[in-house]
Amino acid sequence: MINYQIGAALAQTIVDAAKEVIRYDINFIGADGIVIASTAPERIGTFHEAGRQAFDSEQPVEVLAAEPFQGSRPGINYPIVVDGLRLGAIGITGDPEACRSSGFLLTKITEVLVREQMQTSIRQSADEVRSSATRMLIFGEGPAQSGASLQEALESLQVRLDEPVFVILLESEAAGSGQAFDPLLTWLLEATGAKLHAYLFPNRYAVIAEQNRYGRVLQLLSANRTDRPSIRVGLGDCRSWSEAEVSYRNAKTAMRYAAAHGLRYHEYGALHVDMLLDQLPVAVKRDFALQRLGVLSEEERMLLRAYFRHNVSLKDTAEALFLHKNTLQYRLDKIMAKTGLDPRHYQSSVELYIGLLLDERLEESDRNG
Repeated sequence: MINYQIGAALAQTIVDAAKEVIRYDINFIGADGIVIASTAPERIGTFHEAGRQAFDSEQPVEVLAAEPFQGSRPGINYPIVVDGLRLGAIGITGDPEACRSSGFLLTKITEVLVREQMQTSIRQSADEVRSSATRMLIFGEGPAQSGASLQEALESLQVRLDEPVFVILLESEAAGSGQAFDPLLTWLLEATGAKLHAYLFPNRYAVIAEQNRYGRVLQLLSANRTDRPSIRVGLGDCRSWSEAEVSYRNAKTAMRYAAAHGLRYHEYGALHVDMLLDQLPVAVKRDFALQRLGVLSEEERMLLRAYFRHNVSLKDTAEALFLHKNTLQYRLDKIMAKTGLDPRHYQSSVELYIGLLLDERLEESDRNG
């Protein structure tokens, strides 16, 4: 607020609004005595000595026709002081006696408009600090790497650094500003009380929330399900502030998984093997699945799926498939002979299981184009 200055656009808005009420010509004079806005356009850019004196003295200055104030006409000039900060002067052109009754109204109109603009400026400044600090954290500039700039920003936002945090990443189907994420974003910010969040061009928004709000976020997301979500959400894991970048990367992984499986949200903390496998290039997936399962028939693959679904229990699998246990053993032996991998052996069963997961993902991907 100390460095706040009134620009020409705001000054012109003030004088135009004042004239609508007061009906006299109004001048707005800067700290240097130059008229920066006026309802008499020819006066803009000229020196106004009486306005300069009003600014310097912080007292009203009246101008009579006989008084030699450079660049001034008869009227009254009032200093503009808001919250102890001198911002300029504003003057009414006309007979001082007639104008005096309008002075209070003029100053109040000016004060209201200036204070409103100052508050907007302060909010915008805080938004810029918040957004900048968020970006520095999630893009790898932790408190130690970024130096004083980030530290000062976090202090100005009154952010505590002793609580672990997690990143919430939102992605919209369409590019747009932060408003494109409402009302979900508004709900998340209210639920977390997050002081750090930022719009990431073109269609993402990141929120850094404290660990103790994780459960509340899950409740909120669970209560707002939809069949065709237009916004996907990925939740990173909880980490220290210096590792916010890692949580952000993990939130991206969780969000990609959600998008690939038609989910509104997914947690990185609920990481499954198939979620890791989704990060592999398609060519690697095909090669791995083909080498392990390429020689098997669809019937043999279905048998393996049932075997793993029943936790590699011969008894439970045989009952589920209406097979004799010896018949199941025989078919598993055939699978081992074809693939060189024994489903009853731990390491071999893992390779077959991963091969089946990849095969399912590839089939799903092929069906969806």
